[in-house]
Amino acid sequence: MRLFQWFKDKFKHAPANRVTEVTFGDDAVELRWPRGPNETVRWSDVQRIVIRTTDRGPFDEDVFFVLEAAEDTFVIPQGADGVTELVERIQQLPGFNNEALIESMGCTDKKLFLCWERGPIT
Repeated sequence: MRLFQWFKDKFKHAPANRVTEVTFGDDAVELRWPRGPNETVRWSDVQRIVIRTTDRGPFDEDVFFVLEAAEDTFVIPQGADGVTELVERIQQLPGFNNEALIESMGCTDKKLFLCWERGPIT
């Protein structure tokens, strides 16, 4: 029983509590959870995209894509299905910082990397 408790404590932020799949179209991103309702964020509502790294790897997720919208923040682990396609899509945003993306992939510390921010509407 102690071993089970150790695993439970060690992995309290396990993927069961995280987005498991991300899909998107031209208008929105849909986040699918293992439990609970799916969530959708419109691309037009996304204000910033940040990559958050932690020092919890390699046995736990340690890279997260954070979509910050006006009303909410959506955190997508690197291991979620569809992340590769999401990265390809966000790299197409005007002004996306690929250097921050590359730097984040080699980081093993707790750090935030600003990859994109919506510019002022003109």
